[in-house]
Amino acid sequence: GYQWGNDPVDLLAALPDASRKFDVVILADLIFNHTEHAHLLQACRAAVQPASGVVLVYFSHHVVKWADRDLAFFRLAEDAGFRCEKTEQVRASAMFPDDVGDLEVRETVHCYKLWLP
Repeated sequence: GYQWGNDPVDLLAALPDASRKFDVVILADLIFNHTEHAHLLQACRAAVQPASGVVLVYFSHHVVKWADRDLAFFRLAEDAGFRCEKTEQVRASAMFPDDVGDLEVRETVHCYKLWLP
C-alpha cells in the first residue's frame, strides 16, 4: 500500500494519461492523526492536478479538546500553497458515543475543499 509522504509514482502510473495527476483526492477521517499532517499534504501536493484538481477533506473532531490541532491541518495546507474553503457541515451520529466532550461537536462532520492555484 501507499504510505503518506512517499513518492506517489506507482499511484500515478495507474492513470490513463501519464502526464496528468488526479482530479480528485479524498481524505476521509484522517486529520485526527496530527503527526501526519505534513505527510498528508505532501502526498496531496504530489498527486493532485494543479489548477483543476481538488482535495476533499471530510472529518469530525473525535477529541473535542484537540479541535484546534485538527484545524491546524488547514493552516499548514495554506503554508504549503493550497487554497482552502469550507464547503459543507452536516450532523451525523458520533462514532464513539461514550467518549468525552460535547456530543454536538463530535457529531458534526466538516468538509473542506483544497486546491493548488
